[in-house]
Amino acid sequence: MTTTLFDIFPEDEKEDFYSACKKYKLNPKDFSIKAEIFNDQTVMHPINRTIILTFLPKTIIRNYYGGHISSWTYDFEEEAKVGVFD
Repeated sequence: MTTTLFDIFPEDEKEDFYSACKKYKLNPKDFSIKAEIFNDQTVMHPINRTIILTFLPKTIIRNYYGGHISSWTYDFEEEAKVGVFD
């Protein structure tokens, strides 16, 4: 297992996250985001990772699937829309 920090996530994922924060008036600095990657790095196959997002003001921790053909940012936005981080 490898842990990856948000700073090195793909640019499109970072942009989608920042856009959702702006849309729902959330401060991106209130979140800690990392990914745990579970692939055997010696074999070629789609990435299998879990995105771990922590909303620091309330210590709310959410896990999102972030592997092949997933959109964890969509799931984050859906939760922001219903007030999970209010």
